[in-house]
Amino acid sequence: QGGKDQTKKGSNIKLGLQGDKKGIGQDPRKEGSLESGHHLKLEELMSTLERTRQELDATKQRLSSTQQSLQERDTHLTNMRQERRKQLEEILEMKQQALLAAISEKDANIALLELSASNKKKTQEEVLALKRERDKLMHQLKQHVSTTA
Repeated sequence: QGGKDQTKKGSNIKLGLQGDKKGIGQDPRKEGSLESGHHLKLEELMSTLERTRQELDATKQRLSSTQQSLQERDTHLTNMRQERRKQLEEILEMKQQALLAAISEKDANIALLELSASNKKKTQEEVLALKRERDKLMHQLKQHVSTTA
């Protein structure tokens, strides 16, 4: 029995060595398919990289276009704000001129009534009323000038 065991072990050793030889050398068909698989995987990755680069370029172009559009709109907005500010200044100046004209009109009416030299109570009341209106207009003018400054 001891001899039979050794024979079995010896044949197992021989099979083991032959099995190792097959493992080292491997089947050429398997090696080719591995290389082919790696090559296909590499081509797939290269293709994906190229698509990604193209998408990046397209995104860069859209970003550039968007930035240019934004810059144009910002310039337009700045111009519109300047125009608005100019118009507001003109409106405020016109308002100030209207107040000055109203004050001048009140002064002229007061002067006319005072020149009439009639001491009638009605005339004096009109002069006082005109002076009150003139004072109100002066107050508005002062407020207007203080808000624009």
